[in-house]
Amino acid sequence: MRSEEDPIGVRLEVDLPRELSETARRAVLVAIADADSYGHRRTGEGDCLWALVINKAEQNPGDR
Repeated sequence: MRSEEDPIGVRLEVDLPRELSETARRAVLVAIADADSYGHRRTGEGDCLWALVINKAEQNPGDR
């Protein structure tokens, strides 16, 4: 897994195997369910899932 701070939050990336079992596929869906944005990228080297979690406290400092 890779993580990178973004100006609005944190972006996480994980490489996925070409074939996922049903259990693994469900675990991936649960893991990204709370992300604000997510996607999938396929390259010649493999598949990558990314998710962005926005730091809402930074966007709305008055809401603390």
